[in-house]
Amino acid sequence: MTTHILLVDDDPTILDTFPVYFSTTDDLEVSGTARTGRQALAWIDTNTCDLVLSDVRMPDIDGIELLQHIQDLEHPPLFVAMTAFDTDDTMLKCLSLGAVGYIIKGQAPESIIHSLRDATHGGTVLSPDCLSRLLDAKAASSELHMPKITNREQIVLSLICEGKTNVEIGESMRLAEVTIRKIISQLFLRFSAKNRLDLAIKYLSIKHSF
Repeated sequence: MTTHILLVDDDPTILDTFPVYFSTTDDLEVSGTARTGRQALAWIDTNTCDLVLSDVRMPDIDGIELLQHIQDLEHPPLFVAMTAFDTDDTMLKCLSLGAVGYIIKGQAPESIIHSLRDATHGGTVLSPDCLSRLLDAKAASSELHMPKITNREQIVLSLICEGKTNVEIGESMRLAEVTIRKIISQLFLRFSAKNRLDLAIKYLSIKHSF
């Protein structure tokens, strides 16, 4: 199954090179490009995509404002933010608004491809350095309490933190994918998590605080 991507960036080099990266795969395809957030919204008005891969810093409407507009759609596509200027404030803002990932433009093409595949299949899309800083911020800003979880749920949580998809978790634990989805749904409720990334952050924050 092909993931159709809207690529949004004011850097012509990114608009030229990223489609070449994805053309080497069978499952990722750039269906449209835009140089600003406003152009991206105009494209979405008349087209559909599975994932928006957008720069954060752009003229006109920037990536954060674009994310806010996209989240207001009835069926919003996944949103992965990317930037050349990695800062904690930018990362936290994107994730709090519902982005499923945050990647750095300077990553190797193979790493970017892997990140987008993980995002499409429900994995956690965050570099180790970003995750470490995010844990520090989370731990410093809230009181942490570990909900009661079973051994099986703890294994699922650990695999989610490794960026594993539902299929990979099911194969590792010899459980049906539908069972994994049910377990994760229960974990969302128990940890008051909005998505898999939020779940991983909360679990690791609590775990590291003890």
